[in-house]
Amino acid sequence: MRRKLLSIVTVLLLAIVIVACGGNDSGSIDPNSPTGVTTEFLNAIKAEDNERIEKVYAGDNMDMEETMDFSGSDTDDLEKEIYEGLMAKILDFDFEVSNEKIDGDKATVDVKITQYNLADVFTKFMQDFMGKAMEMAIADASEDEIVKESVNVFNETLKNAKKDYEKTVKFNLIKDGDSWKVEKMPDDGDFMNALTGGLLEWINEIGGLGEAMN
Repeated sequence: MRRKLLSIVTVLLLAIVIVACGGNDSGSIDPNSPTGVTTEFLNAIKAEDNERIEKVYAGDNMDMEETMDFSGSDTDDLEKEIYEGLMAKILDFDFEVSNEKIDGDKATVDVKITQYNLADVFTKFMQDFMGKAMEMAIADASEDEIVKESVNVFNETLKNAKKDYEKTVKFNLIKDGDSWKVEKMPDDGDFMNALTGGLLEWINEIGGLGEAMN
Protein backbone atom coordinates (compact mmCIF):
# COMPACT_ATOMS: atom_id res chain seq x y z
CA MET A 1 0.00 0.00 0.00
CA ARG A 2 2.78 2.41 0.96
CA ARG A 3 4.66 1.59 -2.24
CA LYS A 4 1.51 2.21 -4.30
CA LEU A 5 0.94 5.64 -2.80
CA LEU A 6 4.59 6.64 -3.20
CA SER A 7 4.38 5.65 -6.88
CA ILE A 8 1.45 8.03 -7.27
CA VAL A 9 3.49 10.80 -5.66
CA THR A 10 6.31 10.08 -8.11
CA VAL A 11 3.90 10.52 -11.03
CA LEU A 12 2.71 13.74 -9.45
CA LEU A 13 6.23 15.12 -9.07
CA LEU A 14 7.05 14.36 -12.68
CA ALA A 15 3.82 15.98 -13.78
CA ILE A 16 4.45 19.24 -11.95
CA VAL A 17 7.95 20.14 -13.00
CA ILE A 18 6.18 23.33 -13.92
CA VAL A 19 2.85 23.93 -12.14
CA ALA A 20 1.44 27.04 -10.66
CA CYS A 21 -0.73 29.12 -8.49
CA GLY A 22 -3.91 31.03 -7.99
CA GLY A 23 -3.64 34.17 -10.10
CA ASN A 24 -1.96 37.32 -8.87
CA ASP A 25 -2.82 40.81 -10.01
CA SER A 26 -0.07 42.03 -12.34
CA GLY A 27 -1.84 45.18 -13.52
CA SER A 28 0.68 47.59 -11.98
CA ILE A 29 3.78 45.58 -12.95
CA ASP A 30 5.88 46.25 -16.04
CA PRO A 31 5.17 43.05 -18.03
CA ASN A 32 8.61 43.21 -19.67
CA SER A 33 10.54 43.41 -16.40
CA PRO A 34 11.93 40.33 -14.60
CA THR A 35 9.15 40.71 -12.05
CA GLY A 36 6.51 40.94 -14.78
CA VAL A 37 7.92 37.97 -16.69
CA THR A 38 8.02 35.83 -13.53
CA THR A 39 4.44 36.80 -12.72
CA GLU A 40 3.35 35.90 -16.26
CA PHE A 41 5.24 32.61 -16.01
CA LEU A 42 3.41 31.59 -12.84
CA ASN A 43 0.01 32.77 -14.04
CA ALA A 44 0.49 30.94 -17.36
CA ILE A 45 1.30 27.78 -15.47
CA LYS A 46 -1.86 28.25 -13.44
CA ALA A 47 -3.79 28.38 -16.69
CA GLU A 48 -1.82 25.37 -18.01
CA ASP A 49 -1.13 27.48 -21.09
CA ASN A 50 2.03 26.06 -22.65
CA GLU A 51 2.15 28.69 -25.39
CA ARG A 52 2.35 31.47 -22.81
CA ILE A 53 4.88 29.52 -20.77
CA GLU A 54 7.10 28.97 -23.80
CA LYS A 55 7.37 32.72 -24.33
CA VAL A 56 8.81 33.37 -20.86
CA TYR A 57 10.54 30.10 -19.90
CA ALA A 58 13.99 29.00 -21.06
CA GLY A 59 13.42 25.33 -20.26
CA ASP A 60 12.49 22.50 -22.57
CA ASN A 61 8.75 22.95 -23.11
CA MET A 62 8.43 19.69 -25.05
CA ASP A 63 9.49 17.69 -21.99
CA MET A 64 7.17 19.71 -19.82
CA GLU A 65 4.18 19.01 -22.06
CA GLU A 66 4.94 15.30 -21.99
CA THR A 67 5.20 15.16 -18.22
CA MET A 68 1.96 17.08 -17.80
CA ASP A 69 0.11 14.64 -20.10
CA PHE A 70 -1.27 12.38 -17.41
CA SER A 71 -3.76 10.63 -19.71
CA GLY A 72 -1.14 8.24 -21.01
CA SER A 73 0.16 7.17 -17.60
CA ASP A 74 -0.32 3.57 -16.51
CA THR A 75 -2.56 4.28 -13.52
CA ASP A 76 -5.98 3.11 -12.40
CA ASP A 77 -9.02 5.21 -11.52
CA LEU A 78 -8.20 5.39 -7.81
CA GLU A 79 -4.66 6.59 -8.49
CA LYS A 80 -6.05 9.22 -10.85
CA GLU A 81 -8.51 10.31 -8.16
CA ILE A 82 -5.63 10.89 -5.73
CA TYR A 83 -3.61 12.64 -8.43
CA GLU A 84 -6.46 14.97 -9.36
CA GLY A 85 -7.09 15.87 -5.72
CA LEU A 86 -3.44 16.69 -5.19
CA MET A 87 -3.25 18.74 -8.36
CA ALA A 88 -6.32 20.75 -7.33
CA LYS A 89 -4.55 21.72 -4.10
CA ILE A 90 -1.23 22.45 -5.81
CA LEU A 91 -2.82 24.69 -8.41
CA ASP A 92 -4.41 26.69 -5.61
CA PHE A 93 -1.18 28.00 -4.14
CA ASP A 94 -0.42 31.74 -3.84
CA PHE A 95 2.72 33.69 -4.68
CA GLU A 96 4.34 37.09 -4.26
CA VAL A 97 7.23 38.32 -6.42
CA SER A 98 9.69 40.81 -4.91
CA ASN A 99 13.30 41.95 -4.61
CA GLU A 100 14.08 42.29 -8.32
CA LYS A 101 17.80 42.64 -9.08
CA ILE A 102 19.27 43.14 -12.57
CA ASP A 103 22.91 42.63 -13.47
CA GLY A 104 23.42 43.05 -17.21
CA ASP A 105 21.77 40.13 -19.03
CA LYS A 106 20.96 38.34 -15.79
CA ALA A 107 18.38 39.01 -13.11
CA THR A 108 16.91 37.47 -9.97
CA VAL A 109 13.63 37.81 -8.13
CA ASP A 110 12.34 36.29 -4.91
CA VAL A 111 9.08 34.36 -5.05
CA LYS A 112 7.25 33.70 -1.80
CA ILE A 113 5.03 30.65 -2.21
CA THR A 114 2.17 29.84 0.14
CA GLN A 115 0.92 26.31 -0.31
CA TYR A 116 -1.08 23.57 1.36
CA ASN A 117 1.21 21.58 3.63
CA LEU A 118 1.13 18.37 1.62
CA ALA A 119 3.99 16.81 3.55
CA ASP A 120 1.80 17.01 6.64
CA VAL A 121 -1.11 15.56 4.66
CA PHE A 122 0.87 12.44 3.77
CA THR A 123 2.27 12.10 7.28
CA LYS A 124 -1.19 12.33 8.84
CA PHE A 125 -2.65 9.95 6.26
CA MET A 126 -0.06 7.29 7.03
CA GLN A 127 -0.63 7.70 10.76
CA ASP A 128 -4.43 7.55 10.47
CA PHE A 129 -4.67 4.73 7.96
CA MET A 130 -2.07 2.32 9.35
CA GLY A 131 -4.29 1.15 12.21
CA LYS A 132 -7.38 1.01 10.04
CA ALA A 133 -5.59 -1.06 7.40
CA MET A 134 -4.52 -3.59 10.03
CA GLU A 135 -8.08 -3.83 11.34
CA MET A 136 -9.45 -4.42 7.86
CA ALA A 137 -6.79 -7.03 7.11
CA ILE A 138 -7.61 -8.91 10.33
CA ALA A 139 -11.29 -8.78 9.32
CA ASP A 140 -10.36 -10.45 5.99
CA ALA A 141 -11.19 -7.38 3.90
CA SER A 142 -10.19 -7.70 0.26
CA GLU A 143 -7.28 -5.77 -1.19
CA ASP A 144 -9.71 -3.71 -3.28
CA GLU A 145 -11.67 -2.77 -0.17
CA ILE A 146 -8.52 -1.72 1.65
CA VAL A 147 -7.34 0.34 -1.33
CA LYS A 148 -10.71 2.08 -1.66
CA GLU A 149 -10.71 2.88 2.04
CA SER A 150 -7.18 4.27 1.77
CA VAL A 151 -8.38 6.66 -0.94
CA ASN A 152 -11.32 7.74 1.21
CA VAL A 153 -9.04 8.43 4.18
CA PHE A 154 -6.53 10.26 2.01
CA ASN A 155 -9.19 12.43 0.35
CA GLU A 156 -10.60 13.40 3.73
CA THR A 157 -7.13 14.26 5.02
CA LEU A 158 -6.41 16.29 1.89
CA LYS A 159 -9.71 18.15 2.16
CA ASN A 160 -8.73 19.34 5.63
CA ALA A 161 -5.22 20.42 4.63
CA LYS A 162 -4.09 23.81 5.90
CA LYS A 163 -2.54 26.35 3.57
CA ASP A 164 0.23 27.26 5.98
CA TYR A 165 3.36 26.12 4.17
CA GLU A 166 5.51 29.11 3.13
CA LYS A 167 8.82 29.15 1.31
CA THR A 168 10.72 31.87 -0.56
CA VAL A 169 12.49 30.69 -3.71
CA LYS A 170 14.97 32.66 -5.80
CA PHE A 171 14.23 32.70 -9.54
CA ASN A 172 17.02 33.33 -12.06
CA LEU A 173 16.23 35.05 -15.35
CA ILE A 174 18.29 35.61 -18.48
CA LYS A 175 17.98 38.04 -21.35
CA ASP A 176 16.89 36.44 -24.62
CA GLY A 177 17.22 39.17 -27.21
CA ASP A 178 15.20 42.05 -25.84
CA SER A 179 13.11 39.85 -23.54
CA TRP A 180 13.60 38.23 -20.15
CA LYS A 181 13.04 34.52 -19.62
CA VAL A 182 12.91 32.41 -16.47
CA GLU A 183 15.85 30.01 -16.44
CA LYS A 184 15.16 26.30 -16.44
CA MET A 185 14.77 24.97 -12.90
CA PRO A 186 15.76 21.53 -11.62
CA ASP A 187 12.95 19.06 -10.98
CA ASP A 188 14.35 18.31 -7.52
CA GLY A 189 15.02 21.87 -6.36
CA ASP A 190 13.49 24.38 -3.98
CA PHE A 191 10.80 25.48 -6.44
CA MET A 192 9.47 21.93 -6.87
CA ASN A 193 9.54 21.35 -3.14
CA ALA A 194 7.67 24.61 -2.48
CA LEU A 195 5.07 23.82 -5.15
CA THR A 196 4.34 20.50 -3.48
CA GLY A 197 4.09 21.95 0.00
CA GLY A 198 7.26 20.25 1.22
CA LEU A 199 6.27 16.91 -0.31
CA LEU A 200 9.50 16.46 -2.27
CA GLU A 201 11.57 16.86 0.89
CA TRP A 202 9.24 14.45 2.70
CA ILE A 203 9.69 11.80 0.00
CA ASN A 204 13.46 12.19 0.15
CA GLU A 205 13.33 11.70 3.92
CA ILE A 206 11.12 8.62 3.55
CA GLY A 207 13.51 7.24 0.93
CA GLY A 208 16.48 7.84 3.18
CA LEU A 209 14.69 6.12 6.06
CA GLY A 210 13.96 3.13 3.86
CA GLU A 211 17.60 2.83 2.83
CA ALA A 212 18.71 3.07 6.44
CA MET A 213 16.36 0.23 7.40
CA ASN A 214 17.65 -2.06 4.61
